Amino acid sequence: MIFHNVAVAKNQGSVPETLTYSYPSKLPVGQLVSVSLRSDSATGIVTGYETNNRIKNIKPISGVLNFTLNQKSLALLAWLKQFYPFSNGQATQLFLPNTIKKLHEFTPPTSRVLPIELNPLQLDVVKKITESTVQTTLLQGDTGSGKTRIYLHLAALSLAENLSSLLLVPEIGLSGQIWQKAKETFGDRAVIYHSGLKQSERAKIWQRVSSGENLVVVGPRSCLFLPFKALGYIILDEAHEAAYKQDQSPRYDARVVAAKLAQIHGSKLLLGSATPRIQDVAVIRQMGQVIALTGSATGVTNTRQIHIVDSSVREEFSKSYVLSNKLLSHVDTTLSNSEQSLILINRRGTARFIQCANCKWIAQCSQCSGGLTYHHDSYTTQCHICTKKQPVPVSCPECGGLDLAFKNPGTKAIVDELQKIFPTAVIGRFDSDNIKSERLDTNMSKLQDGEIDILVGTQLIGKGLDLPKLRTVGIISADSGLLFPDFSSEEKTYQFIHQIIGRVGRGHMDGTVVIQTRLPDSPIITDAIHGNWSAFENRELLVRKAFHYPPFVHLGRIWCRRKSQKAAQQAIEKIYQHLKANKEMLISEPLPSFYEMEHGYYNWQIVLRAKKRSTLLTALRGLPSGDWMYDIDVDNLL
Repeated sequence: MIFHNVAVAKNQGSVPETLTYSYPSKLPVGQLVSVSLRSDSATGIVTGYETNNRIKNIKPISGVLNFTLNQKSLALLAWLKQFYPFSNGQATQLFLPNTIKKLHEFTPPTSRVLPIELNPLQLDVVKKITESTVQTTLLQGDTGSGKTRIYLHLAALSLAENLSSLLLVPEIGLSGQIWQKAKETFGDRAVIYHSGLKQSERAKIWQRVSSGENLVVVGPRSCLFLPFKALGYIILDEAHEAAYKQDQSPRYDARVVAAKLAQIHGSKLLLGSATPRIQDVAVIRQMGQVIALTGSATGVTNTRQIHIVDSSVREEFSKSYVLSNKLLSHVDTTLSNSEQSLILINRRGTARFIQCANCKWIAQCSQCSGGLTYHHDSYTTQCHICTKKQPVPVSCPECGGLDLAFKNPGTKAIVDELQKIFPTAVIGRFDSDNIKSERLDTNMSKLQDGEIDILVGTQLIGKGLDLPKLRTVGIISADSGLLFPDFSSEEKTYQFIHQIIGRVGRGHMDGTVVIQTRLPDSPIITDAIHGNWSAFENRELLVRKAFHYPPFVHLGRIWCRRKSQKAAQQAIEKIYQHLKANKEMLISEPLPSFYEMEHGYYNWQIVLRAKKRSTLLTALRGLPSGDWMYDIDVDNLL
């Protein structure tokens, strides 16, 4: 019997670095195996061999799968365990999806690559990327400037050199449009991979990648852990998006993992965005190159008329309590021309909260520190933190008053208002409340063909969409993101507004944008409208430097969840006392988290700041055992 060290794919901190199992013959490092773990079964990876033959009660490897992780995937796995404070099981699980046991034979497709036509500006960008000796490029391209064409051109260059390419998108809903373009260009060489696919489909793609077939893979951050053998380009579209940061354990930043994967493969990394993160620009200026791309991909110059409406001036809203006269006028004209309108509001549901007009009581979730949102279609209130639904109150539980006000309209209220004003219009709502048949990716062809007259949704539909018939865009409560007490709020507000404006005037037709805000003179809104990123960056860097935020420091966060507020406070205080003697870090006083109560638990936290990332990593790894959570490289502190 040969004793094998196996990294077991279980997302449990209690699982040791490796476990020892026996097998009659020596299996290669990287071999995928089935093992028993306590009373359960699991998949694992052979990482080495145990020479101590005196170990007793060794369980046997129960099965050998017909796949071996290559050395490049093993190198990425080893780095993850070193770079992040993951448990071994958390890191291993990323590489072994549950589709691994459903693999089957497949027939490689015939190769097909269509040429990608680029304009002179795009060709210049490609030349700078391909001829540069640096590995990482940030492409700061205007919305509509043709970044996707550059991505596909680089992918074609990879295939010509018998290399695969990975084209990441921030969310599954955004993968369909870019994958369709990739499929038109590369045929069956273009594949899409994400958790929404059937297990059999995911298994087939996993197998094709593992076999070394040269592909163009499109999908979200989980694609980073596919077993690629040779990558030419790793491309992150809309690289500023928060969805690239995994917010559940194991917490990692796909932008950082992509950089390491590029290093392992000797491939090039391209981050594309019209509104990049400030910390990304700062880092890449030091070790890579930043390239600007301006103009229209089609070569057609369109105009954008941008109107700002002061939401506090009620005379501007004589026809609707939430949609300004200016916006309604442009929507009406757009409908008359059989063109599309897009209305954005970053609130789901019908009304954000319910308040008693008499005593000012607000309907709150009993399990979370958030208000209940009213949904008229189901006539329920719902907590958007824990998703718990409750009946709509008919009277105030505090004073018994019957005058309950439904305030702060959301997407469903906007749809109702538009349907009253434009009864013959086809209106589509797109937000995270959609069922599968209503989702953005399911209805993409209808959107592009103009079958939907007015699109209403959250910022989900403002990301990277190219709609040829879109004429008018309206932003409701454009300043709402500034209300969040977080260092990234201004940056995200700038990104949101600028990205939405970029949905029109993309070489198809002229466009109009109506921005409704209570802060019409805000410099953030002004800079976003004019695309003055440099002015915004310079102002933001001064603030971040003064208050010790990225890119000037590395951020970490530790928080505790307990059934009572006192227990949460005491638990985080214990961690604070353990760390406060460390002079290499700035440590905040223990405070309630922004969402102090979630799912019936209270959250308290401390924030760690350090010049060196290794300082934070050492501190997190040195925490005493206990029931607390932590994150590193955080991009917000809410």
